Amino acid sequence: MARGTRFRLAAVLVTACAASACGYQASSAQAGRTAPASTDTKQIIVYIRSAKVPKVGTVLVNAAGRTLYVFAPDKAKRVTCNSGCQSFWPAATLPTHAILKAEGSVKQSLLGTDPNPVSHERVVTYNGWPLYTYLGDSASGQANGQDLNQTGGYWWVMRPNGEILR
Repeated sequence: MARGTRFRLAAVLVTACAASACGYQASSAQAGRTAPASTDTKQIIVYIRSAKVPKVGTVLVNAAGRTLYVFAPDKAKRVTCNSGCQSFWPAATLPTHAILKAEGSVKQSLLGTDPNPVSHERVVTYNGWPLYTYLGDSASGQANGQDLNQTGGYWWVMRPNGEILR
């Protein structure tokens, strides 16, 4: 094959390949789709759910099924559990730009947030009460912190209707 012919043949193949995307065809589902958002802009959703927990009944839990508690000194107003307290009772926090979602019998209208003076994140609240987990609960379905007088006050679970189980 002559040199000029090989060059023209290569040019035709490159053009044909480019025109057909070298055998790749976008499906109608892929056509026009934009690239996925980077992880920096991906929306984070924090779920607060209801679950039946032995000995306490149906209460609030986080997405991992861990029981959520309220701290009596917070008085449905603000976070009062300090850094020593939060080392045993970690606050249920809301990452920046995350949104809260209610599941089960949890009421979306009762969800909110409050500033955390320890970490400067937002703490998830329910019916005005900041929510916490307890390190004494080693798995979902436990409520070992219920009615404990610890770190300066009592700890209780909360029902999905916003009432505290004392």
